[in-house]
Amino acid sequence: MGLSDWIRTTSANIRSDGPSFAAKHAAQELYLGAVRGCAPLFDDGKIFWSDEWDILVLLDACRPDLMREACSTGDHPWLPSAEDLQTVRSPASSSHGWMDAHFDTDRSLSKTGYVTSNLFVHDFDVEQFAAFSEVEANLELADGVRFIEPRAVTDRAIDVWRRRDELGVEQLVVHYMQPHTPFRSHPEWFEEVKTDTGWGLGFVELRDGKIDRREFWTAYLDNLEWVLDDVDLLLENVDANVAVSADHGNGLGEWGIYGHPNGIPLSVVREVPWVNVSGRDERTHVPDVPDNYLHGEAALDESAIGDQLEALGYAD
Repeated sequence: MGLSDWIRTTSANIRSDGPSFAAKHAAQELYLGAVRGCAPLFDDGKIFWSDEWDILVLLDACRPDLMREACSTGDHPWLPSAEDLQTVRSPASSSHGWMDAHFDTDRSLSKTGYVTSNLFVHDFDVEQFAAFSEVEANLELADGVRFIEPRAVTDRAIDVWRRRDELGVEQLVVHYMQPHTPFRSHPEWFEEVKTDTGWGLGFVELRDGKIDRREFWTAYLDNLEWVLDDVDLLLENVDANVAVSADHGNGLGEWGIYGHPNGIPLSVVREVPWVNVSGRDERTHVPDVPDNYLHGEAALDESAIGDQLEALGYAD
């Protein structure tokens, strides 16, 4: 956020929410700017491209400690023990930053497929992918609170991978929106929340104590379980070496960080889980995919993209 944007946002916050909120938010943005200035002192992070995986699964905004809780349940046999979970340092603290590090490079993506529920990809050239599909929000659990169900992503990923020879796909990136907010178990939290921070939906309310941190964590874990059930399904319907990771983490107040602001070098938003697992296509699932779901056959219009990003807590 530049100085002019900071002044404009602060002025708008004074008018809409009063001087107390505006002052707190302005101070937080100044602090984030100082943290961003320290980025050259930190490791750049790992670029995820590798010949060791065929399919890369991204669980949006998944912290390692959240994944460790899922590991400890034993509900997903492919997960390691909590103690054995590996982590890597992401090259970015936001989805847009992760895409910039992987999609806006000299690397050819002409044999890479991308199935995503994160529409920041439309800031990049989607024509470079061998196969590309974006998934719309398809579930509303509270007034104006829309979700992208994991199953729609899974179905398209399975279909693309089974058709990989036809489509010319050698590697596939599957980008789920969960465990990112909003949470299916508490959609009412997100009916009236701040969407102008760029941190993600609900984090101003968490910072200000309007959402209990313990309850937030429980709902966050439930969102992770929601998507892990679909990763289970994916793994038994693809013949592939699969890496499961995240594009970035989430701050819950550590070092004054809430959500996942762009350009933050701290581990709370840069350390992510990494699991290598082998998938085997046992044909337990017939994917339900719409006609013409690949890019070039049918695509979201710009207004739909903007609406979906706003529903996730990102302003234009």
